[in-house]
Amino acid sequence: MDRYTIDRVLAPALYGDVVLARDAVTGDRVAIKRMKLEAARRQTMLLGNRRISEDILFEKHVNRALSTDGGHANVLRMRDDFAQDGYEHFVLDFCSGGELYDVVSNAPGQRLALPTATAYFRQVVRGVAFMHRRGFAHRDLSLENVLVDGNGTCHICDFGLAASLPSLRKEAVGKTFYMAPEVLSGQSYDPAKADMWSLGIMLFIMLAGIPPMEVAAESDSRYRIIRAKGVAKLLELWKMTHLFDADALDLLGQLLHPDASARLSLDALLHHAFVVDPSEAILHIADVKIANGEEHKAAPDASTKRVGLASAVMHRFKTIRRPSSRKITAAPLASIADKVADAIYGQVLLCKENATGRLVVIKQTSLAAMRAKRACKTQRKVQEDGEMEKAVYTALAARGGHTNVLSLLDTFDDETHTHMVFEHCKFGELYTVLVDAPQSRFGLRDAQIYFRQIVRGVSFLHASGFAHRDLSLENILVDTNKQCRIMDFGLAVPIAPTRHECVGKLFYMAPEVYQGVAYHPLLADMWSLGILLYIMLTGAPPIESTSVDDERYRVLHTSGIRALVKVWHLGRYFSPDALDVVDGLLQVNPVKRMTTHSLLHHPFLQKELQASDAAKATSGLSFETLLVMLNLRHPDLYKR
Repeated sequence: MDRYTIDRVLAPALYGDVVLARDAVTGDRVAIKRMKLEAARRQTMLLGNRRISEDILFEKHVNRALSTDGGHANVLRMRDDFAQDGYEHFVLDFCSGGELYDVVSNAPGQRLALPTATAYFRQVVRGVAFMHRRGFAHRDLSLENVLVDGNGTCHICDFGLAASLPSLRKEAVGKTFYMAPEVLSGQSYDPAKADMWSLGIMLFIMLAGIPPMEVAAESDSRYRIIRAKGVAKLLELWKMTHLFDADALDLLGQLLHPDASARLSLDALLHHAFVVDPSEAILHIADVKIANGEEHKAAPDASTKRVGLASAVMHRFKTIRRPSSRKITAAPLASIADKVADAIYGQVLLCKENATGRLVVIKQTSLAAMRAKRACKTQRKVQEDGEMEKAVYTALAARGGHTNVLSLLDTFDDETHTHMVFEHCKFGELYTVLVDAPQSRFGLRDAQIYFRQIVRGVSFLHASGFAHRDLSLENILVDTNKQCRIMDFGLAVPIAPTRHECVGKLFYMAPEVYQGVAYHPLLADMWSLGILLYIMLTGAPPIESTSVDDERYRVLHTSGIRALVKVWHLGRYFSPDALDVVDGLLQVNPVKRMTTHSLLHHPFLQKELQASDAAKATSGLSFETLLVMLNLRHPDLYKR
């Protein structure tokens, strides 16, 4: 706390309090959320000793994920976090305007005028969209959990009840006014759809000054009216229709739909007339592309300076913007240098190779950031090894590459950056493909096809002497031919030595990785493959983490994944072969897990394979892989 001088307490928190402080380095006022670790471990509220459900470790994980690479203007930014004197500390941006609840309460009539409510609501929706696209649902959206800064900008906060997406949950959490009917029912629910209901309640309160119901259950007469006749009927009975315009009424009717499956989706919400801001509908030159894919020559600009590509190769690559998701029938596209995404040590650029006309992706890495192992945006210390990533790609290319591993086409350096040139994959991350699928999950056939490709890629990686350590849907791209391409080897390591680092994405981590004990990275990859297949088939991860505090992991640990599938009534999504594979991979004891060798010969992957494919599946294991398995006395070595 030497860096921060505390001014005063702003508010109590579940495990401690929130204080206003001054950052001695920047001079900024910040809010610091202090939580007593012992109370958090017991999940007990300091005031009243009441048992609660908020998980500060996951909250920290969510805050970090949402604040990295610049975060979002409508999500509260966490600047730093640290533990000291038995307390966990989150250092957050300070919002002088307080809660959005206070803004509404202090307005005339304790409600907002339509234009004001519209402006606030659009900001909140953008923040929620950012959260969902980063893989989290809030589950406690409310006017109290939105802060307003001195400029009137909304910032969503308090992620203690957040859940990973895609997932199914059962816990009845949140504030009663805002809870969706399926959350209250105790049945399995999609937290993303529950967030949509909460947004509807927030908009209703902003415009009407009161919630539409006490509780979304049959015991509430107002809920029964909404369920039977819609929210417009309730407003008519209350003589409040004049407070809402036609777009607001239409939107509320779709958000406050008792049937979660019929409720408005996030994408539809973003395109609803009430949410779309006409002033932002003017498409700027850098944001648009002709629908048929043809580009127009742009006026000269300082694109070389903006992107920072080595001038010696600028003649070879023309940097363009990722195609817009909006359908544009006629508008020019300036060839302005722009990035597809931020990377930990730099940025990722979509480019066109002038000589061939093909699209490529260039990952530009700051040499200084890579050497210091500090993220460019946040300056947070990270473990990704840029040199190892390049070494892995180079080693895989030297072995002829593989259809299911992203190909490194070229590399070049300048004084401050190193660049890797990759093939462009049209359909983006497999995570996005899954989210866009019906019910955000794959049928058995599609899951089998994708999983088979992923296993082949991992098998090639392992046979080449490397483990990935960050296998996830986000680290697999899908190309034009619907082939999966494994990428991002920043955490990859040679497979022979044991490791201790806790790395990867939380709900893909094997138990031994999460616990920080010595582990074999090859076997940790197999656990991650099991999580991948489970998510593809069900649309949700089986667990949040391999912590004993995770109720679902305790079931898996003691009774196995089959018991968890049975408890959640998800058996209909699995064939016997598919469940056998998931069970074979999600073994808590690493030695009992399937290997890529046994996976490739399993009926789930062998069925419908052509003879040529079957021949490829019998490729041998590398010497390093065999050595690890011999040391572990792995049962696969003794099978005939």
